[in-house]
Amino acid sequence: MIGFSAVGGLIPSTAISQQMALAPAPDTVSTSLGLGQQFNALGQFAGPVAVAFLVQNAGGWHATWWVTVSFAVVGLLASWWLGFAHRTGPTLSSGRG
Repeated sequence: MIGFSAVGGLIPSTAISQQMALAPAPDTVSTSLGLGQQFNALGQFAGPVAVAFLVQNAGGWHATWWVTVSFAVVGLLASWWLGFAHRTGPTLSSGRG
């Protein structure tokens, strides 16, 4: 339980520090952090709704792990893409070289 809480506490601080590091320019840090907060709020809203929908339609909690795995895979793919975009520079999204 303590280990789970300790690791869970690392996630927000890591996400915030990476949002600051990956901001395109110093003057866009606040915008990047705001966008991150919006996605955080979206996840906190959509996650329970998705699980409740699945529980109702599946007839129980036995299939809820699919929601967790799906969101985890989306997060891993987004992290991989952001890391790739950060290594290759701004040419991926802005067309500047």
